[in-house]
Amino acid sequence: MAEVLKKLVIEGEGIAWLPRSTIRKELDAGELIAAGPAHWNLQVELRAYRDSTNRSDFLDTLWHHLRAGSPALA
Repeated sequence: MAEVLKKLVIEGEGIAWLPRSTIRKELDAGELIAAGPAHWNLQVELRAYRDSTNRSDFLDTLWHHLRAGSPALA
């Protein structure tokens, strides 16, 4: 969803609240700028949950990738 919103903002369709990680390149290039004051910036914690009895190959692979990207899930 963030990529779609970023595209719309770059095309001049409005403003969006986007994760810094998805717009770092555009911020560095000056293509995007913050629309509000620094106190509008938020720290967000994301949590993922799964049914431990669901052992599908797809879900196991997804879970492995999620855990590899976050020390908190290890």
